[in-house]
Amino acid sequence: MRSQTTTAIIRSAANSKRFASGDTRTGFRSHIPAEKRFKIENLFKFERGKADLLFSLIVVLMSIFVLLSFNRQSMFDHRVIPGDDADYSFADYMGYQVDNALFMAGHAASAFMRGEPLGAKARKKNDPKLAALPRLDWPYEGRLPRFGKVLLKALWVMPLVLISLLVPAVSFNAINSYRAVRKRAKEKRPNRTLYEISYWIRALEYVAYFILYTLLVPILGYLVATLVLIPALAWRQGYRTWRWFGVSLMVAFGVVLVFRTGLQIKTPNSIWLYNQLPVDLRAFMLTYF
Repeated sequence: MRSQTTTAIIRSAANSKRFASGDTRTGFRSHIPAEKRFKIENLFKFERGKADLLFSLIVVLMSIFVLLSFNRQSMFDHRVIPGDDADYSFADYMGYQVDNALFMAGHAASAFMRGEPLGAKARKKNDPKLAALPRLDWPYEGRLPRFGKVLLKALWVMPLVLISLLVPAVSFNAINSYRAVRKRAKEKRPNRTLYEISYWIRALEYVAYFILYTLLVPILGYLVATLVLIPALAWRQGYRTWRWFGVSLMVAFGVVLVFRTGLQIKTPNSIWLYNQLPVDLRAFMLTYF
């Protein structure tokens, strides 16, 4: 018995085909959504915006206009103070008021140390022999005008006080705004004044809503116009679920109950929608809604 072994020759060959590789470039985009939650620490946070200088200059111009029209609008040119038609000047009047205040303060302190009441009625009630606190005699001819009537009831006093506070305040704010602009220019930060002004213009949208509301009240009535406007504003602000629609309707109806039904805020006497109702129902709606 013979056995044969078959020897197989194994051959291997390298494939000379070139291996090619390349990179595929795809764009990468990242988006971080804006923070919608309100932070309480930002409630009173003050930060000068890009258009703060422009706004400050507008307020300065408004204050200059108020200052130029102050003499006529506040009736300062018709002011009546002691000295205009009397034999004493305003300086004499003020000097007497200061001296009299110091004189009466001394007597009040003395009465307080003795345990006596200070008011005239209280002194008489406590002891009929106690006289009222003395005051200095008026050294000039004529009746002594009241200090409060001269300074607090005159039409020109409070406007003068307010404009005396307004002009320095707006000037100080304009100077600080200019310094902030110079600082941003040195740091080479971009000036986005037009972008911020565009946000100011966007606020006019809500002015248009209010004008539309005032036009709808004589047509639809206070109740229907309010029930339309408040849910519409809620939808415009992004509250667009059925839950918020119901909340806005309840708020609108509550506003009507408080201001029209309760406080009886006046509305037009002739409303187109109410005129289509029966007479009794029309009178009810005009009275309460």
